[in-house]
Amino acid sequence: TLPPTTKVVMIAEHHIPKNMFDLIEKRLSAIGWMAAFTPAKPTLRSEFGTSGGTMVLIRKHCEANMFRGKNSHKTKGSHGKGASWTAAILRFKGVSIAFISLYLISGQGLNLDNLEILAEIRAFIKFWQIPFIIGGDFNFPPADLSDSGFVVEISGEIPQVKTPHGD
Repeated sequence: TLPPTTKVVMIAEHHIPKNMFDLIEKRLSAIGWMAAFTPAKPTLRSEFGTSGGTMVLIRKHCEANMFRGKNSHKTKGSHGKGASWTAAILRFKGVSIAFISLYLISGQGLNLDNLEILAEIRAFIKFWQIPFIIGGDFNFPPADLSDSGFVVEISGEIPQVKTPHGD
């Protein structure tokens, strides 16, 4: 259970298929949340295996706009790789902030599909011109993201996260 002061939750790689989202949305709504989401993609690993999926949850009493990346449902053949992004713009005390959850394809680095998702996010950020937080699973080292020019293009920065192991 989250404290009532929690206004936003960003989730990456939730593995929830599209056919479950009506039920998930109803349950979230019943406990005070609204959701923007992209479903996980089916994989060939098992009958019910999935990859990826993103979600941003916002408390229902908050003023927010929800978005989903246009290429988030692109698939290659019948089984996609799960790359996607979702965003919500939340208004806090007169200031709008974009919360962006993303999942990029694992093991591919900055391939064409991952670059396409980053281009959509770049366009989203440039269009809205408001503060933003991007969270999720990039599936490659932060240095690769910096070297790509993406961070500079969005006027962003990558925070240095300390783990218990000092990594």
